[in-house]
Amino acid sequence: MANTAYDLLLRVNKHDERIGAVEKIVAVNSNRLSELEDCTDELEKEMKEMREVLISSKMAIKIGTWIVAGFGVSAIALIWSMITGQASILFK
Repeated sequence: MANTAYDLLLRVNKHDERIGAVEKIVAVNSNRLSELEDCTDELEKEMKEMREVLISSKMAIKIGTWIVAGFGVSAIALIWSMITGQASILFK
């Protein structure tokens, strides 16, 4: 099969078109990757902030639980002491 110079030129041109298309795709994908990296960085920052809020919320919930438990125990102790006659409430 004899390849003429014109056939070789057509093949080279087709390869140039393919390379150009691949370069465009690479450029688009590079832009998408940079956008995804930016989104990932933002998500990481938000996740760190949410962790900090969660940790502080856990502490607040623990403190609130102890306060409510203290009031509950006090109320139960008052009711029990009223039942057993050790305490009484007088209204004047």
